[in-house]
Amino acid sequence: WMARYLEGFVFCFVMKTAVYLLVLCFLGSCFAAHLQSSGLGWQGTWSENKRSFGGNMYICVDIENNVAYGSYSGAGLFSGVLKGTEFTGEWFEAGYDRPFGPFSLTLSGTSFSGSWSYYNNTSADSTETFAWSGSRSSSSRPSVEQCLVPAQGVAVTGTYENVENICYRPADRYQNTNLPGVFGGFESFGFVGGYTPDAGRSVFMSDFVYRNDDSISLRPETSASVFGPCSSNSDCNGPNTGDDSERVQTQKIVIGALVDDATFCGFFWEGFYNDQISDGAICFSRTGTISPDSVSCGGEAVIAANRRQDIGNTELLLSEIQRVLDAITMPSVVIVPGPFDGDDDNYGTGFFDQFLDDDDEGSDDIVVDDNDDNNDDDADDDNNDDDAD
Repeated sequence: WMARYLEGFVFCFVMKTAVYLLVLCFLGSCFAAHLQSSGLGWQGTWSENKRSFGGNMYICVDIENNVAYGSYSGAGLFSGVLKGTEFTGEWFEAGYDRPFGPFSLTLSGTSFSGSWSYYNNTSADSTETFAWSGSRSSSSRPSVEQCLVPAQGVAVTGTYENVENICYRPADRYQNTNLPGVFGGFESFGFVGGYTPDAGRSVFMSDFVYRNDDSISLRPETSASVFGPCSSNSDCNGPNTGDDSERVQTQKIVIGALVDDATFCGFFWEGFYNDQISDGAICFSRTGTISPDSVSCGGEAVIAANRRQDIGNTELLLSEIQRVLDAITMPSVVIVPGPFDGDDDNYGTGFFDQFLDDDDEGSDDIVVDDNDDNNDDDADDDNNDDDAD
């Protein structure tokens, strides 16, 4: 009897344990599925191979609005809409020809895969798509300085730390991006300019100068430029500084956003993403909200002049001058046929014959009357007599 009791007890215990484990597994699977379907499965720190610069990719999820924001290796920012395991949106960089485009990613557990491409609006643009994948190393929410989540409804315009200046110019279209322009002047770094896709909340600036006669889109995949970080012992951005129209001659890049009402954070690069200043974002406190003057922020002409001075390329400055001239709209001129109305209407045919030498008709010589001086003297005498009277 005791043996049968113990056998039954053990059987019941095993069965209950099995049921509990099945329930836990089911709940765990449901929770994991919920995380993925809710979008929280995207949040965290990931490996980055869009540009393969060796840094991390950070994603911050706004679960209430089903959107996410992120950065990758300090090279660019991206944002988009979450729908189940799908993440679609746009990515943004700086320092070359129209550095932005769409992406589409799919989540599977703790990894994702998908593709990205450039926006194409000219016949010279590539229609190629590129692979983008990564794996998650942490599910903790990154900081706003890592994701560079832009503050809502606030433009970046203002003065920071009393010496750094950023100007948002919504009426200007930056170079050939067809996006609003933004310019910045940073102490000990220099002037940069670029575009903003979200009304001045995030900015993508550089000293890149687009030349109107470029026959190809100057992008990392289509130029011979040295793109990306290099070892500290090599001058990898040296080849980018020469007078070569087929290279991206960028020397300064700023990828940033206003992360709250009073703080601007950005990734600062020297060269064509060759050397990042600091390991992470550099943040500045805003000390003034009034838009700085154009001298403090610089502009396209200033950047073009600086680049011309750096590489000795007069073509850059001439291209910028031509762009300004092309933008000038001159009033139309209408010529109305009719008689000439003016002081010269008495100068008819033969009027100037009176000045020709009678002995040499038809010549172009003009005869000076030697009696003119005497006539002038007589006239002066007459005037003097009148004054005396």
